[in-house]
This record gives sequence, C-alpha cells and structure tokens, in this order.
Amino acid sequence: MRPNTIRQKLARGETVMGMMHFTASPMIVEVMASAGLDFFIIDFEHSPIDITMAAHLVRAGDAAGIAPLLRIPDVDAGLVKKVLNLGVQGIVLPHGTRASCEALLRAVRYEPEGIRGSCPAIRQADYGPPDWKAFQTEANRARLEDRPSDAHREYCHKPPPPRRRGGS
Repeated sequence: MRPNTIRQKLARGETVMGMMHFTASPMIVEVMASAGLDFFIIDFEHSPIDITMAAHLVRAGDAAGIAPLLRIPDVDAGLVKKVLNLGVQGIVLPHGTRASCEALLRAVRYEPEGIRGSCPAIRQADYGPPDWKAFQTEANRARLEDRPSDAHREYCHKPPPPRRRGGS
C-alpha cells in the first residue's frame, strides 16, 4: 500500500495544498504535481469522469507523486469500494450529514470496523499483499478523516447572516 503522504504531512503539522480536478486529463494531474500541490480531488459529483478515467488519473497521480482523492456524489458502498481499490487516498463527501458520514466510515473500512468487501487482488494492495490481515489493518488506519473541530461545530449551528439586497 502506498503511504498516505497527506496524513503524514498533517501529522507533522505541515500545511497541504490541493485542487479539484474536473477534466479527464492525466497531464493536468502531472502539472498540479509539478506546481508543488500535495493532492488533487477527482470530482465524481459534477464532472463527466467515470471509473475508467478515474483509474488513469489515480495512476498519473501516483507516478507524479501527488495524492489522489475522490469526491463522491453520495454514499454508495459499492462505488466507495471500487475507488478505494483503485488506490485513492481519501474520499470527499459533499453535504455530509451525521448519518451519511457514519455510513461512509463503515463503507471505507474492512471488517470488523466496517463493511468493505475483501479482495487481495486489487491495485491498492499491490495485487496481493503477503499479509492480507496486516494490509486490512493498515488500510483501516490510513484513511484520512476530517473530524470537525468544536469551533466548526459551533459555526455550523449558527443561523446564516441576513442577505443584503442591491449594491454594496
């Protein structure tokens, strides 16, 4: 399994930078890496990118040294499993609710922590790790989870400010 460089940098207190990717161009992924970005997010919510193109983009990211993440339109355990099997290093869930976040956490984790199906012959596991149980444990640990801070929770529960009409 490839190391999750985003998780490593964040653990060291470093800032990471990335960008959304809406096109089906591996060359753009290489340009993002050469510009010094740490990650890119493949958009499955709004772009025409499909699973086959996502596989090419993930391989381009791995080759260029930039971490591939993927934004899903909603929690679909089958889709989550497929994109993780490709080797994406994180899943972005837009418009997450408590229930959808809990469902996503179950979908990304192998048993006993989750419901993700097992298959050692996947790209994420280099097509057959010597110790499948150790791989599953590491895969469960290596996921990048963004847990909201207390300040973020407080902000999210405030009503929005009134909208202004007209000029500035």
